[in-house]
Parts: sequence; C-alpha cells; structure tokens
Amino acid sequence: LRGDALQIVALATDPVWQRSGVGGYLVAEAELLARRLLLKKMVFATANDNLPSLYFYQRRGYVISEVVVGALVPRNPPPHNRGFAGIAVRDEIRLEKVLE
Repeated sequence: LRGDALQIVALATDPVWQRSGVGGYLVAEAELLARRLLLKKMVFATANDNLPSLYFYQRRGYVISEVVVGALVPRNPPPHNRGFAGIAVRDEIRLEKVLE
C-alpha cells in the first residue's frame, strides 16, 4: 500500500510465458484487489530505459504521472551505464492508473 494506492513493486514473467497474457492477468488481479480495498489508484515506477514495461503498462491505461530526473544515477556512475537498447539509465518514471 502507498497512501490511497496499491503499488506494484515488481512484476516479471518468465520468457517462456511472455506475451501469453500472464502479466496482464496479474495486473488485472492486483487492480481487482485494490478496488476491493477501496483504493483510488494503482501506481508503478520503472527506469527510463525499460521500454517494454512502459509499453506494457500504458497499453493497460497507466499514464506517466511523474519523472524523477537523475534518480537512478549512482554517485559514481560507471563509464557505460547503459540499459535496454543502449539507453543510459538515469530517471525514474512513475505511472499511475485511477481506478473507477
């Protein structure tokens, strides 16, 4: 729980099961739980380089609510701080979905 929201901290699907609906089912179940608890929204945070995650959540109605610039930059960054698709990992992107 995070205030009036249910926060998804981590969601991962074994590559064998990706694109099979398992992840969407788990998110839908979390949203159902949040509704039963009378919570107002769902929240999730990811790194700026996590394009698959951003795609996954936005397709399910989540919108970017905040970008925390530089939140993921270590104090002494390695020379090649690259993530998915060679994108430098720097910012935390927060998404939310208001529940009906």
